[in-house]
Amino acid sequence: MDKVFKKDILKNLNIISEYEWLERNNKGCYSYSTIIGMNTRREHGMFVAPSYDFAQKIVLLSKFEESIFVDNTLYEISTNQYSHNIFPHGYKYLDEFRLHPIPTFNFKVEDRLVTKRLFLCSDENILVVRYELKNQGKPVKIIIKPFLTARYNNRLTDKIQGMNTDSYLGHNSVRWAPRSDLPQLYTYFNTGEYVTATLWYHKFYYTHDSLKYAEQVEDLLNPGFFQVTLKPYNHLDLFVSTGEIPDFELDYESLFRRELERRQLEPISQPVELNRIQELKDTVRQSIISPTGKNFISISTINTQNQLRDILFSIPGLYFPKKQFKEFKNIFNQIADLLEDGLLPLSFPNQVSKNQYAAADLSLWLIHLAYQYLEESDDAAFFDGKLYDKMRSIIDYYMQGTKYNIYKDKDNLIFSGDRNVDLSWSSSNQNSPDQVRYGKLVEINALWYNALCILEYLSKRLNKTRFTNKYQKTAKKVKDSFNKVFLDKDNNAFYDYIANDVKSTEFNINQLIPLALPFRMISDEFARNVLKNIDELLLTPYGIRVCPFEKQKTSTPCRNLIKPSAIHLYLQICLYYKPFAEDIFDYFTPLMDLTSKGLLGFIPEYVANGAEDYTHEGIPDYTTSLASLIYADYVFRK
Repeated sequence: MDKVFKKDILKNLNIISEYEWLERNNKGCYSYSTIIGMNTRREHGMFVAPSYDFAQKIVLLSKFEESIFVDNTLYEISTNQYSHNIFPHGYKYLDEFRLHPIPTFNFKVEDRLVTKRLFLCSDENILVVRYELKNQGKPVKIIIKPFLTARYNNRLTDKIQGMNTDSYLGHNSVRWAPRSDLPQLYTYFNTGEYVTATLWYHKFYYTHDSLKYAEQVEDLLNPGFFQVTLKPYNHLDLFVSTGEIPDFELDYESLFRRELERRQLEPISQPVELNRIQELKDTVRQSIISPTGKNFISISTINTQNQLRDILFSIPGLYFPKKQFKEFKNIFNQIADLLEDGLLPLSFPNQVSKNQYAAADLSLWLIHLAYQYLEESDDAAFFDGKLYDKMRSIIDYYMQGTKYNIYKDKDNLIFSGDRNVDLSWSSSNQNSPDQVRYGKLVEINALWYNALCILEYLSKRLNKTRFTNKYQKTAKKVKDSFNKVFLDKDNNAFYDYIANDVKSTEFNINQLIPLALPFRMISDEFARNVLKNIDELLLTPYGIRVCPFEKQKTSTPCRNLIKPSAIHLYLQICLYYKPFAEDIFDYFTPLMDLTSKGLLGFIPEYVANGAEDYTHEGIPDYTTSLASLIYADYVFRK
């Protein structure tokens, strides 16, 4: 679905400043701002490149400030927010913004029509920008000022002393190197000239930073400006990169055609109402990146932390609908290679942190992912050998006991953690947010039983009879114990966790896990009773609540959260216990509508709701939300 904003909306600054666009490539580079080009977050930037170690993102070019002269009359077509005012008000000249196939800004100045289009090359960190006069009549003069800020995208420029403000001119090119420890910035232009004129612009204000950061103001460097006079249908092309660009690549038409081919929509074979899922597939393509030639999944282009749990949840939606089994096996092997003492690290690629392997659920989710692949491919041979041994070692470590107090108790249930360590995806008690959940966690033990059954099934497929019997016996003991201690029959719920003599009656998103896994321990009758509670207390058209809204009101504000990415779990439950609810996916239409709000084309990590409204929270370009919807649609409709 194309996203087009016309003049009737663009004239309202309060509304349009909330709409954002994002261009990204498979090298980890991005371009990101509002649809009027007014940066409202420190993460915004026209050219943001990965650091040398790919662990952080660096804002090199904050934006282009554009002015147009018609005869001798000046029109400022940019918009900026400063600490005490907004200037200039260029959005008033923006006649149309179009997102697809690339971000396109159509300006109308007097009777002159000027278009700006930009895109990132998929396989190179090159930003291409074209300004074009689109109609007959008087020529226009365009002045373009680059605003530079060489910093990481989670910081602000706090020291301008010592920055190199020089511009290094070449043949139709200019190079800037504001900081010696960060990448240089090259810009090539096909016409006009670049004039050195060093200026500082002070107190740019980022309104959305107030939600996350103490500081919201910074100064930007303007080292000079590009100027050109455009006759009708002439254009100025700018090519921005962190390195030199060969002359043969400075061809806008060639690069643009290549990008259109790479972004070509797949043929639509589904009914019209399902086209929005196809839109999600097109958006999520750039989540699989290869900055060094080796593919891995980027959960967010904007944020640098890559949580392995999010990756595990994203993999089915990224690979299974297109039957990309070779790619799946590659990343599964990469993740399995990270196993240590039966556990997986919190992040991937592996990033050093204090509690790097502090997760009791990740290796169990890996076994679950193996079963999902088996169901899709029937390729049991893939797991024969080293992978089978690695998955078996996970079970062995949990049985014998491993790091972070993770061990099989006498009743065969898994005990994990202590008062100081978070070991699962939902780590805190919602009634007491400062209290860590530890002990026998409902989701860990549901995953534990599921993993044992999967190993039993896989062992049988691989003719490993001794292990088949071992896992079968242990699974039966786990099932018996789970049904004895975890079922809160009075409230039609599972106890959230059990520690010593405490049985938590907190009803939250963890209730989904024992119902959504392929191997379940409870009766259908009890499962349907729990599902009724989930429907009443947690289900929303935007996803699944972290905990019931009434309890959220008395908790901290960050707990007023809904997880869009959890609907694949809910829809899996529906397949087991509501097999005739064929229209249930349509219930989540408001969630799909979020792709037309906030960051266009994306669904955020969380949706937060107040008494009457819903807002985007967390990571705005959250791959897991997109991939979960794609996978839910694939499973539910196949």
